[in-house]
Amino acid sequence: ISSIGKSLLTDVVDAIDPSPERATDILLTLQNESCKQKPTAAAASNNNGSNDTNDNTCIVTIAILENTRIGKTLTKTVKACKRHKRTASQEETPQWEKALELAETLLTIYKSAADAEAKQTAIKKKKSEAAAEEASSAESSEGLPSNTSAYKARLITQKKELYKDPPALPPSHILIEETWVKSPKRDN
Repeated sequence: ISSIGKSLLTDVVDAIDPSPERATDILLTLQNESCKQKPTAAAASNNNGSNDTNDNTCIVTIAILENTRIGKTLTKTVKACKRHKRTASQEETPQWEKALELAETLLTIYKSAADAEAKQTAIKKKKSEAAAEEASSAESSEGLPSNTSAYKARLITQKKELYKDPPALPPSHILIEETWVKSPKRDN
């Protein structure tokens, strides 16, 4: 995918006189490399070569997008295709429109794939944090802590500010009374 991005930059974005056919070919190659096709039962029985009955699933992840910078390259390609379409002859305008449409389609596919992956990662992170918080609160919420590491863990999970590390344990002679006493009255 990285080499396809480099050829997009050299042959379409930075080229003095780019070809719309070359741009379309590179974009089609990028689409074929980044999206794998799952043939359906109807496509397997027909086998007529049309891609209309296939479901395309994008295999592009956030890591691939970051490493190859293909998203930025596609954005530059969209802008370059628009510019070339404006300055092209009437015969080349429909070909540039096709290249522009393909580049925009790939860009939206990549954006939606990145959004979906980010949402799944956030959901997994929330679930793991909730499970860890539930486990730690069940263990350490009852009574006074027995040692400084347990006390520090409790303070961190409750998001308290640590004034010194390791924290000093509270005094052990505190009695927790079963019944509450009324608050004292003031003399007037």
